Amino acid sequence: MTSMLRKAAVSAQLAIRLIFCVLPSVAPAANDCGRFYGDRYAFARVGPMETFATDRLQAGRNTEVKFGNKYPVLAVEDQAVRLCIDHVPHWARRSQVLLTDTPSWVVAQEDTKAAERPRIRFWRSQQDLNAHLSEDSAAKAPPDYEEVISRREFGKIRLPVSHQDVLQTSLNTVQLRVASVLVPFLNAAVEDYRRLRLQQQADLILLLDLSGSTAGFVRPLMRRLEAVAASRKSKPRVLIIGIDGDGRHRAAELSTLSKLATHTWQHRPGPVESNHNLINVGFDSAVTRIRGNTNGVPVVVAAGGDVSLDPASWTKIDKLTLVQLTPELEPELGQSATRLGIELVNASHPSSPALGISLAAEPDTRTRPPKPSPSDHDYLVRLTNDYGFITLLPDLADTPELAIPPAFALDDAEWFAVPLWVVIDGLLLQMEQSKP
Repeated sequence: MTSMLRKAAVSAQLAIRLIFCVLPSVAPAANDCGRFYGDRYAFARVGPMETFATDRLQAGRNTEVKFGNKYPVLAVEDQAVRLCIDHVPHWARRSQVLLTDTPSWVVAQEDTKAAERPRIRFWRSQQDLNAHLSEDSAAKAPPDYEEVISRREFGKIRLPVSHQDVLQTSLNTVQLRVASVLVPFLNAAVEDYRRLRLQQQADLILLLDLSGSTAGFVRPLMRRLEAVAASRKSKPRVLIIGIDGDGRHRAAELSTLSKLATHTWQHRPGPVESNHNLINVGFDSAVTRIRGNTNGVPVVVAAGGDVSLDPASWTKIDKLTLVQLTPELEPELGQSATRLGIELVNASHPSSPALGISLAAEPDTRTRPPKPSPSDHDYLVRLTNDYGFITLLPDLADTPELAIPPAFALDDAEWFAVPLWVVIDGLLLQMEQSKP
């Protein structure tokens, strides 16, 4: 009887083992961060963010992140942090995130489109903000940035907080709550602001065809222009805008084209329809960015003979010269000159003056605006609002850059965030704490 019971028990154990062998094992899903028990979060400081499979930070790839979102922190190392982004674990560089135990935001409580409400102002440092709140130093420490309010709705202002403090004002009975917040800037907006400032300081704006068909004709033209400029008492300030048609010229090559250039700027149009000539679209889209702000500065287009310009885009340029770089027989550029009522200069001809008229005169004493106004930055405002970001412009007239991209911001990053200080008045701006 005992032996029969033992055999039955062994058979039951074998059956149980067989069942577990047949049933598939249930392992955690690779795209599941698991249940999060921690109390640390991270705000992205750049987007897209470079993420990695391990904390060795090798073979990275771009991962989309949203500004202002709090991401759970799964692990923290010296140089790396593991985040849960859209339910998927990723390793990232610590420099690209702001770590916090108590996520909070500064939020605007009023409609961001309301033109009658005060603009939000920001300072780069707490020291400057403290000086501004002092009666003796207020004029010496104006805000570094002021908000631009447009009629376009772009969502709620919600800025992650990195530090908080309370400062005393010149009235000893008044104390104000202040905070250091992350403020996002679009790289495209930074580039547009820089282009406008350079444009307003230039003596000549040269839009240069950098497509493959002009590769052998660009440098000879630049050498001839340098010879003309050498005869001047003072070096002209030239802004060269490269129009890249087919990608054969790298942006870095643009700055090496000529000693004549004071500044260079690479312009690439956005996506275009397949039946459109990319180089034509490039020129027409570039001029829409500079017209209205040339302030009497001569504009020269140096392009291949196959380039056709849309007259509607170029009629508002007061001082325009078209220069044909190549000896080809295509008549498009010449026809464009005829439609615009100007003469076409053939730079490939040995006796061509090659812009000598434009560069022979010394810089005039024309007045330049002290700083760009919001109306000058319609493209920047529209671009930023479409992305859902607050739009800021420097308050000081001598600010050459909208913002300096941090070292951790990749070349192909769409946006980056920098810390700025702001006053939390409790009316327009308030604190919002993270919900548990």
